[in-house]
Amino acid sequence: MQVANQAITIPIDSFSSGKIDVGVAYTTIQTAVTPLVGSPIHIIFSADIVNVGFDTLLGVRVRRTVPGPTTVTVYESVHSKYVGPNSGLFLALAVSDGSPPSGVNGTYTVDVYSYGLFDAYSRSLLLLTVKK
Repeated sequence: MQVANQAITIPIDSFSSGKIDVGVAYTTIQTAVTPLVGSPIHIIFSADIVNVGFDTLLGVRVRRTVPGPTTVTVYESVHSKYVGPNSGLFLALAVSDGSPPSGVNGTYTVDVYSYGLFDAYSRSLLLLTVKK
């Protein structure tokens, strides 16, 4: 089958069901690799977060790394959502990398941290190339 101008977007996804412990330093909790063609990349991430300590504040960062290596922070935010002890939340995030390079593979990484301790489960990362 031939499709003119790559009109079909093939999603790249990564899913992990196991637990990752997260503390006060950034911890990588999910990664996916996609070919970069110079078009924007939509990044959709979700995870189940369970607090195992005291009230906590959650920080999230999305990075893109290409050979060289060159790393660019695509998104970074501290979510002012406090999670009480032994409770949880569903973290969902959708951002766009509007100006990736082309002709290389890009590794997208989601890192999180907290001011307490928590576990991350069922982590999903979906990358969609926006065709122009």
